Amino acid sequence: MSPVMGNIVRLMTRKCYVAIESRESWDRKLSLSSLNSVIEEIGFWCKNLSLYNHRFLFLSKEKNVIVYSDASDSACAACTVEVEEKVFHRMWTDNERLQSSTWRELKAIEDALKSFSNYLAGKSLKWFTDNQNCEKIVQSGSMKPNLQDMALNIFSTCISHGIDLDIQWVPRKMNERADYLSKIIDLDDWCISNSCFDYISSIWGPFTIDRFASSSNNKVPRFNSIFWNPGSEHVDCFSCTWKNENNWLVPPISLVDVFNTGRWTSTLLDSRNMRDQRLQELTSLLPSYCLKAKADNTRRQYRYAYKHFSDWCISHALTSLPASDHTVSMYIIHLAQTYSSAPKIEESTHAISWFHDLAGFTDPCQSNLVKQVKEGAIRDTKKPVCRKEPISAQHMSLLVDKFGNENCSLYDLRTTTMCLLSYAGFLRFSELSNLRMCDVNFFQTHVTLYIVKSKTDKYKAGSTVCISKTGLSTCPVSMLSKYIEKANISPSSEEYLFRQLTYFKKSESFRLRKVNKPISYTRSREIILLAFESIGLDKSKFGLHSLRSGGATAAASAGINDRIFKKHGRWKTDKAKDGYVTENLVEKLSVTKNLGI
Repeated sequence: MSPVMGNIVRLMTRKCYVAIESRESWDRKLSLSSLNSVIEEIGFWCKNLSLYNHRFLFLSKEKNVIVYSDASDSACAACTVEVEEKVFHRMWTDNERLQSSTWRELKAIEDALKSFSNYLAGKSLKWFTDNQNCEKIVQSGSMKPNLQDMALNIFSTCISHGIDLDIQWVPRKMNERADYLSKIIDLDDWCISNSCFDYISSIWGPFTIDRFASSSNNKVPRFNSIFWNPGSEHVDCFSCTWKNENNWLVPPISLVDVFNTGRWTSTLLDSRNMRDQRLQELTSLLPSYCLKAKADNTRRQYRYAYKHFSDWCISHALTSLPASDHTVSMYIIHLAQTYSSAPKIEESTHAISWFHDLAGFTDPCQSNLVKQVKEGAIRDTKKPVCRKEPISAQHMSLLVDKFGNENCSLYDLRTTTMCLLSYAGFLRFSELSNLRMCDVNFFQTHVTLYIVKSKTDKYKAGSTVCISKTGLSTCPVSMLSKYIEKANISPSSEEYLFRQLTYFKKSESFRLRKVNKPISYTRSREIILLAFESIGLDKSKFGLHSLRSGGATAAASAGINDRIFKKHGRWKTDKAKDGYVTENLVEKLSVTKNLGI
């Protein structure tokens, strides 16, 4: 049936196949009395066999709507591609966060389709996802019950609303909008307890509609939401009438708008009284330029940390902005007792300081009381740092002997080249993985690598790393040249140097994939640690940073000039540089040997 009816056959016969395979023998009869799911599948075919007993060889039906979906660890999202973009977004519950990535991606498709179902009714969709498993499961189902149930729910929604769904996988870089939306943290996704709602409802209820809600926290069956959600009547409650309704209102208590308090109160008033339009425009840009003083990730971390502090203050009827030094001190003790994490304490105090600085309030974290409490909390919660061991030049030699000879495959050469460049250039993984062919320049005595973006390069000036030819078998310049030649990368190309490989059985060889996407951290760590293990190292003691620290340790032992050393590794401070250097026993013993005793 599959060649005629397509993927519906596989999707709607999964339970039947499972039941048939569960028999102890071919001759044994199968009782369907307790197998409701099998009966439902048989019933489906009894009703719809004639409807699906055909298939068009050529499908030229134009797609009315294009949808992209994605899921992160915190939320799921989807968006339509049209002038008036429609956005679905929902935060995960604690249980949903524990599910597999495939489950979350499939759930994103299911919930988004339900949210858009009335709008998409009778239309033909092109749905893009960056999870390959989802594409197969939506089309053909799954042997895992929970995934199969979601596939059936998607199919049922399409059938009941006359939706023609064509799902297709796309690389993550082509799914950036949905990826961005799925990482939005809805800080106002909260609700009051059921007991509190029941009490209020008994006095002023029953309520007919919940105006500020989502599908996970609505207290009334009819509700409005900020994004499209399954069951939501309207998106943006202010765009619809509230007449003739008993409205349940729990408006979001968002973060205190730091740009509407403190120094900004007078600034905004002054700007309104300005007659010069240019000065008004410049004044309006002040907040955005203040925010640009921090990197995106830093702002995101600080906002989350401050939201946690603000919520704690609200729960104890305290003021968070401006906060007193006594309030901050109590909060630090709360963090120490609850999380026992020194980094969390550091992050929280930095966030509180930043918010107070932006608002123009006195920073409570500069108080002697806060400083002493913070120091005591960090001392109480500080744990010893277990650093990974550095790789040595002898280890690099063993790697080259095993994976860098003339008979090695492209897979082995890629591993060896990545290790040698990281070791010789003190490269972080982000710097290594983002190297493109156009960033590499070969000279008679050396090669230069242009680092477009670095962790410490906050002004995006870029930096150049020079790596010399050594004439040895472990020469990183020679190995890089061999790798580029074997990978057949054009010298004028803008392709990433280190990408995923495809193995061809017929020629028994590897080739770089055409998709211009750098190799992931997870995959790089996996192949490099396997290489370490193959030369007799305990891979649990090493990591990708072992290459950077190994090169730094070797340079320090060789007595390289500190200024050149620090510049080569792109460190801003001596403290950061010294953290990568591990002294050997000979160097440690040299102290007492030179004391003259």
